[in-house]
Amino acid sequence: MDAKLTTELSSVYGSQQKAQQMFSAGDISWLRSALQEKAAEFDCWQSADMIEMFLRSRGYGVSRQAARTSVVRLEATRCDDEAVAEELERLALVN
Repeated sequence: MDAKLTTELSSVYGSQQKAQQMFSAGDISWLRSALQEKAAEFDCWQSADMIEMFLRSRGYGVSRQAARTSVVRLEATRCDDEAVAEELERLALVN
């Protein structure tokens, strides 16, 4: 197998493991469902607030601007549990 491909696969696998360690699959699924349910009612700012509250309630800090950017990315993608986990990992700041 090509060394570059092996490195990329290891990176992806490592990111998934790290997100799974930070947040339970149930929590990620709950947040994704809540965001999808409120998509018609909430604007980008309100959805970002939901993500911010989710992270803060679990002991992580988060940049409000980064949370808004994350919402836009999630809306533009498939928004499955894996995508939500990746976004949460990017956003979560250790307090």
